[in-house]
Amino acid sequence: MSSTESRNLGPIAPQMLSEVSFERINEEFFALTKETTDRFDLQEFSRIRQSVETIIIQQKDHATFVMFCNVWHSILCEHKAEYVLQSTWPLLQEFVCLAAAHLYFGATDKARNILGECVSLYKSTKQTNELLLNDATKLLFKCVKFQDRLEQLTNRQKRVNPPPNVTARLLIEAEGLIVIAPLSIPLLIIQASSLLRLKRYRDCCLLLKEKSMVKLDPQLTLYYAQALDCCCLAEEATNVVTTFLHSVPSDDHTVVELHRFQKFGFLRSEARKALAENDYSAAVSCLTQCIILRNHHNDKELASIYFERGRANLLKNDLKSALRDLNGACKLNPDDQHYWLLLQTAKLKVRKHWIMIQTHEIWLTTNSSQGIQQTSKKRNRKRQRNGIQKTKRQRTQKSRIFISPEESINAQYFQSARLQLLDEMQQAGYDEHSLPTAFGKSGKECSKGQEMGEGIQEQHHDDDGDGGDVHSSAIVVQDDVVISDRIKANGSEYAVLLPKTEPEGEMSVETDTVQETFTKVADPIDPPSYLQQDRSIIKFWRQRYQLFNRYDEGIEMDYESWYSVTPQAIAEHIAERVRCGTVVDLFAGCGGNTIQLALTCHHVIAVEIDPDRIQKAKHNAKVYGVSDRIEWICGDAIQVLSKLQADVIFLSPPWGGLNYNRDLYTLEDMMINESCSGQDLFQLAVKVTGNIVYYLPKATSQDELQALVPEQSVSCDKVFLNGHEKVLVAYFGDLVRT
Repeated sequence: MSSTESRNLGPIAPQMLSEVSFERINEEFFALTKETTDRFDLQEFSRIRQSVETIIIQQKDHATFVMFCNVWHSILCEHKAEYVLQSTWPLLQEFVCLAAAHLYFGATDKARNILGECVSLYKSTKQTNELLLNDATKLLFKCVKFQDRLEQLTNRQKRVNPPPNVTARLLIEAEGLIVIAPLSIPLLIIQASSLLRLKRYRDCCLLLKEKSMVKLDPQLTLYYAQALDCCCLAEEATNVVTTFLHSVPSDDHTVVELHRFQKFGFLRSEARKALAENDYSAAVSCLTQCIILRNHHNDKELASIYFERGRANLLKNDLKSALRDLNGACKLNPDDQHYWLLLQTAKLKVRKHWIMIQTHEIWLTTNSSQGIQQTSKKRNRKRQRNGIQKTKRQRTQKSRIFISPEESINAQYFQSARLQLLDEMQQAGYDEHSLPTAFGKSGKECSKGQEMGEGIQEQHHDDDGDGGDVHSSAIVVQDDVVISDRIKANGSEYAVLLPKTEPEGEMSVETDTVQETFTKVADPIDPPSYLQQDRSIIKFWRQRYQLFNRYDEGIEMDYESWYSVTPQAIAEHIAERVRCGTVVDLFAGCGGNTIQLALTCHHVIAVEIDPDRIQKAKHNAKVYGVSDRIEWICGDAIQVLSKLQADVIFLSPPWGGLNYNRDLYTLEDMMINESCSGQDLFQLAVKVTGNIVYYLPKATSQDELQALVPEQSVSCDKVFLNGHEKVLVAYFGDLVRT
């Protein structure tokens, strides 16, 4: 067979190599080499191999090239023994070319193995061609360096959400390595992912299309489809994914993502068909699945999905969902006027269907006697620290104690003697208003004499009847006589003397004993140690008796509870309004609302995610004596809610700490977790029961509350405590006042 005929042999064509199996290609290659000469000619094989290799590289057919290299390697290994002794240099040169071909497509492991064999073979045969050894050694070092740098880039590429500058640096390094291995799949994956993260979707499409490597790897196919989708070529992206899945069936993670992408394209087309057929419910269902199916790299694409779903909801008169979707579309793509116009249309339509919100003002006050007493104590301590001492008169008046006759142990003797005296005077011809001037001096002098331990003077008129001056004589009161009462008559005051009787038991009256009757428990001077350094929390500690009026009986609270617990007066008002069989307190905290609900409801289910806080809540419930009515659940409220059954659900989720927006608060700002807002929380709760109490900041928009139930009434209570507006409490369902 001539050399001209051998160049045109059909079995060597790349089209044939891509269609037949590896075994068939191997057989054809062996047949070709045997037909060229009577025996295997390495030089002729090398010439034919170069022509086939050139064609495959020009077409950038990675799969065909891998099969070609495997056949190439198997032929060289089969004839290696006979050429080692005859002409080692051409054989080594062929192995070096094979290693370079593997490196071109990024197969560094195979290239390193082949080059290692070349170096060992060269040293064993003791050849003198140093040039070939240098080429093999340089290529081997290049493989090692390339593999190390590629491994570093791969590890850095796995980082989750790297900043843009790190991604850009990674892309530059990958572009430097791509010169060594232009068709390396790992390098192309790094480049494509970096371009997607930098939102260079067009460059990503051009790179993968130019290399023609999309159909070789599922990850590259996924990146290419995502780039096409972000370039508003959704149908083409779906076709690329479908073609790949038909040709390369697999079950790995990337192929699963491709199936999700394919399903997304199918659902998107079904949604458009449903909109054309005025089947709005089916369109909403398909678009909802589209949003759930995959992560979106392009905000505009996601905005268009929200817009289509919002339009479908508006057409089927689901105004609340329409507003939510159209608001989301406008936030993702604020430059599109179509989104804004449809949003305004939806708002106008919603206003026509909204029912007037019932708004009430609730004014509550707390018993501040204990707070006043504690404030007085603090003021006195401050006066002492500033060196301000009380006067002697102030100290004397404070220590003086007056005991009424009714509180005296001789009260019964006083009452009987008084009645007897009045009866005798009436028999003598005197009434109550004309009593005789007898026995005693004025009440002021009598009091002074009693306090100073002196005798009591009794005044007598002169019996001459001449109206002379009244003289006074000192009468010493014996130890067995006491002053029981003073009686005023005709402008004078008289003392009633009774025999002194000993009490049945010892009675000790001291100033400290009397003062203790006005206080429950000695108040701590300083707040807890973990609050002393935070001045923003101290104000809540000063109002601790408004939070729990039994605070001194051992109430336990943690740092967050000080600014998140509901004041007891407000909690009592809500509990009285709720009054039902079973109520769920979804965010129990340290038990402020839970305790008051247990006082009015038969059964309370308290949910709290913090185990330490729920222990404090249990302790506080024991202080109020309602622990037997409360069922405690320690867990995530979002996950637990769907498993509960209740008549009423009380929602008091976190508002965002001390720094929440006090000017205008929205339910979208209230993020329970990364994926659940205040609106989502309400939708989860309404699946359990429509009777919901929402405890919100006072700056919450009432229009937003009405949007939660556009076809129902909402009752909103603006709660004032001691003259200050505190919170807004919204009632839904049967809790709305008629």
